[in-house]
Amino acid sequence: MTPRKPRQRQNHAGPSHLQQVQASDYDSETLLDISRPPPRTNSDLNLTVLRRYNPSIAEILSIAGSSWVYSFDHESGWDRSGVEGTLFVCQLQSPPVTASEQFGIVVLNRKGLNNLIVDMRDVVKMEVTDSFVILHVSTKGEADGNEEFKPIGLFLPDESTRETNHLLIKACWEKTVETQSEGAQNTHNGQGRRVSITDLFGGR
Repeated sequence: MTPRKPRQRQNHAGPSHLQQVQASDYDSETLLDISRPPPRTNSDLNLTVLRRYNPSIAEILSIAGSSWVYSFDHESGWDRSGVEGTLFVCQLQSPPVTASEQFGIVVLNRKGLNNLIVDMRDVVKMEVTDSFVILHVSTKGEADGNEEFKPIGLFLPDESTRETNHLLIKACWEKTVETQSEGAQNTHNGQGRRVSITDLFGGR
């Protein structure tokens, strides 16, 4: 008797074991472009911080990594005010009416919450020495509201950036004074001039 052949087990793969291989056409497939936004630069981060204190800042022109702010007292003379930190020379957004260039200085205080924020339009006088920039800033008196002039001294310990920042601060102030003089002249020339309806809306 011929021996029986052993049964061959047939493995029928169930649906869970079936693998379908799909042909890929790379020319016709559309790749999703999930691109991340470009990383923010140090300048962008600095602008974000500065605009918390002065939203009108448009651009950072120069940076001094360290600066000391001095205040002046008629009895004791010059003394450190307790404001120390990074100094930023900034260009401000131009007013829509005049479109003139505006500038300012910001010192972010690393020793406290009080920062120094100076608008160059408030500086009535400036002195530049080998070591200091002295600003005479116009302020309103707390008691009577009258105009007062507050001397502020800026010292930059880093000699490698001191002269460059001194010259830039002076140039920004001189440009501001020039712009204010031109604006005052234009205002003076325009005083007393009557404007008719025809001037405003044009003749018909």
